[in-house]
Amino acid sequence: MLSRLVPLLFLAQMFIASYAADPPDVFTVRKQVDEARITFSVQDARGGAVTGLTRNDVRVVNDGRPVSEITSFYGYENVPIRLTVMLDASDSMTRRFADETQMAETLLETVVRPGLDDATVISFASRAQSLATINRTGFHKLKADGPTALYDSLFDAMLQSNAPSPRPVSRVLVLFSDGEDNWSAHSLDDVIAAAQQADTAIYPITAHSHRYVYVGDSVLQKLAENTGGHAFFLTNFDKPQLIYSALQAELRAHYVMGFRPSGESAQAGFHTLKISTRNRKLKVRSRSGYYVEPVINP
Repeated sequence: MLSRLVPLLFLAQMFIASYAADPPDVFTVRKQVDEARITFSVQDARGGAVTGLTRNDVRVVNDGRPVSEITSFYGYENVPIRLTVMLDASDSMTRRFADETQMAETLLETVVRPGLDDATVISFASRAQSLATINRTGFHKLKADGPTALYDSLFDAMLQSNAPSPRPVSRVLVLFSDGEDNWSAHSLDDVIAAAQQADTAIYPITAHSHRYVYVGDSVLQKLAENTGGHAFFLTNFDKPQLIYSALQAELRAHYVMGFRPSGESAQAGFHTLKISTRNRKLKVRSRSGYYVEPVINP
């Protein structure tokens, strides 16, 4: 483990690089764009990352019809990650907030590949704000306080990813939260739609006794399932290395694929998507569809 100073300097450099870079990328399909790019992940029966796949190993069904041609295909080693880490700093997280922030800090040090990936950190309670504006050297001055605007904060994070990119990227949002919301104007459906438009996979992480079912659990599960991510339900934060390893495996399993929507699938609106592999024993995680935005002529 690096000394305490090294990871903090690394984080500061990473924050500066993130804010100096171009705005996060979006693969929203628009009518004037020929290619739709979709991020997905592939795992084996044990949850291990499946690497080395080619476009010939993948099948795509768009609006119930097979896609005849995959126009581009990239694996994890060739695709930069645009990582957003969101920290729930509301009242309901007070008891576990120190563990949450410590795990988030080490996660950035573990997962982000220097020189290739970019990371942004956001804390939220009644509203979202960049961590870099609070304390560029770490998380230690953050306090859990205030109501929870989970949906509004997630929605705003997706809007920040609203500029097209000339190159493929894999967008991932790691959410530390209990899934509860008592302050938002937006709904869960609004957030899922925004994440699907931004092609962002959401990976929620929460911790509580498994003897009880919490209201926020179903929210976190829906966020993951509808965006191609995976929800982690821990009993506590005492074995963080397991989560770091699991997330790294998830990210190594990521691919970015492009195809050209045609006919009705190129018209404005939401279009369903199902991705599978020729090996039926492999598990594919992807968002359930994509949006084509209408062209508004001046």
